[in-house]
Amino acid sequence: MWERGGGCYLLEVNVVTRGVLIVDSQYAFASQLRTGFTQLGYHASVAECVEDALLLAKEIHPELVVSEQRFGAKNWLDLLTPLKAAGINARFAIVTASGSITNAVMATRLGVAAYLAKPVSPRNIIDAVMLASEDLSHCANQPTYCSLERAKWEYINMMVTTAGSIAEAARRLRVERRSLRRMLAKYPPAE
Repeated sequence: MWERGGGCYLLEVNVVTRGVLIVDSQYAFASQLRTGFTQLGYHASVAECVEDALLLAKEIHPELVVSEQRFGAKNWLDLLTPLKAAGINARFAIVTASGSITNAVMATRLGVAAYLAKPVSPRNIIDAVMLASEDLSHCANQPTYCSLERAKWEYINMMVTTAGSIAEAARRLRVERRSLRRMLAKYPPAE
């Protein structure tokens, strides 16, 4: 349930063990990540803005923070610096639709474990973070590829994100707008 708090919408799920804090202003993407992390056995909390993310992080002490690069006038540094100052020892992953090599290098130098391009699955985020920390024991038997249906679903979502609208994405993909809407309405296929 989304609750209004401090000028932002906040979605909270009780955290017991392995916690993930997702900070993203796009409700659909954040909700999709939360569902994916939950299916992987994590307890996920979602905040839409930096202020609510800081309050929530101090309360739940997440193991992993997944943040988008920009939140309007603020960015991931406005979240990372106060989290470190508060003594929250979470691994940090940035997920962005408009990444650059310069930003990725700066993020890595400041201790960010993973810098990934949207769309990305929770398993990919966890694998990237574990690779950065060289703890690959959890994914030793996991395949590094996804199903064809999953790849198609991720590609379609990436096209909609980069195109900026469903109409433009439909034109680029050469499909009817209604067909594209039906494809987007489906749940993501299993990996």
